[in-house]
Amino acid sequence: MQHHFPNIFKPLNIGSMELKNRVALAPMGTSLGNKDDTLSDRLISFYARIAQGGAGLITTGVAAVSKNGTVGVGMNSLYDDSHIPGFKALAEACSRGRVQTVHSSHAWRIGSVPVLHEKETARFAFGRHFRAEPDALQGHGTG
Repeated sequence: MQHHFPNIFKPLNIGSMELKNRVALAPMGTSLGNKDDTLSDRLISFYARIAQGGAGLITTGVAAVSKNGTVGVGMNSLYDDSHIPGFKALAEACSRGRVQTVHSSHAWRIGSVPVLHEKETARFAFGRHFRAEPDALQGHGTG
């Protein structure tokens, strides 16, 4: 039998990081989070099942970096320290040799509150800052 993807289950090094294999879960919206924007047990279970299936790289669905950057109820979020325990539980549930990443984002125009006319700083759970300067957005699809 001819294999079209002979390297898919072989390890892959990206810099100093090693993936167990080349099977990756791309970010997707699940709407499985809690109404307060924290990760639910159901969402953590969803990703844990994918990890059990053997994916070498798991990227969570979009995580809002600001309260006004969410697009709806049940969205992953990283704009408040109250979100840290859920992401810690997620990391522990999926940790067996898997690399995990978070797709952080701000919904801009379609977010729950307009942000284009104010300066917004959202603190990520890991201590970095994202700054949206309205002047910097001119000419980039913001109207």
